[in-house]
Amino acid sequence: MRTHRHRLSLTVSTSFALGLALASLAEAQSAPQGGVKYMYKPVPCTPCPCECPDAAAPKPSRVVASDNSSREPESRPAASPSQGGGDSGREAAAVSTARGNLGGVVTLKDRGGKEKTDRSNVVVYVESLPNKKFAALKKVRQMAQRDKAFVPTVVAVTKGSTVDFPNEDKFFHNVFSLSDGNTFDLGLYRAGDSKSVTFEKTGVVDVYCNIHPNMWAQILVLENPFFTTTGRDGTFELAKLPPGTYTVAAWSPGGEITRQQVKIEPGKRAELAFEVREGATSKQHNNKFNQPYERYK
Repeated sequence: MRTHRHRLSLTVSTSFALGLALASLAEAQSAPQGGVKYMYKPVPCTPCPCECPDAAAPKPSRVVASDNSSREPESRPAASPSQGGGDSGREAAAVSTARGNLGGVVTLKDRGGKEKTDRSNVVVYVESLPNKKFAALKKVRQMAQRDKAFVPTVVAVTKGSTVDFPNEDKFFHNVFSLSDGNTFDLGLYRAGDSKSVTFEKTGVVDVYCNIHPNMWAQILVLENPFFTTTGRDGTFELAKLPPGTYTVAAWSPGGEITRQQVKIEPGKRAELAFEVREGATSKQHNNKFNQPYERYK
């Protein structure tokens, strides 16, 4: 009797388990293919900028200015042969990209009219290129304060360029200028510190120290990057000038500007010879308050 009941119970349990398995299989076959069925709706992630910096709003782009000595005037790209139509297009592209060079020599005379053997640091530059605009220099120039003097005593830059003024002495300096359009006052700063100025107007900028009246230097702010300084032998070279007729100037710091006209032809080299009178090496001036230096030595 007990054996019969045990067999009956086992049969019922097996049937029940089989029924559950078949029901599960039917449910799985009737369920849509492609994954688990969730009871909630997924919410898309909205990144928080403070926690997800990579997902934050894009950073504004940084404007980088072009470099000077090798930079060329802004111009439209030459048309490709396909745009110009065969050989004529190639010829047009060659003419539009052809440039010329300018070289020469500067004879430098002292204030008494005697020719100098060292003809360095004369700035030679093209005064203007009509309908051309140029960016500031990418490389920052320096005019240091060293042994109670500015080093170098002359720096040439393009409009919008920046010049650093590092203090390499073991005492304070106060660099300033009262030049029209480029006035600045860097205040007192100690050895090892540096301050900078961006120049927005073309012309000659006189640079002084408000503590040491003997300190004087000049910065020449130009419209374009076609400038250079002479070597000890007085030679100079300006490369990749667009064809045209230009006024070229030669300037010795503290002196007058000498000008000549030159015609630049595609693929050719023009030459000029300048005679320049040396400029003053010192200049009397007031302090930044336009008052005499008095006790400053």
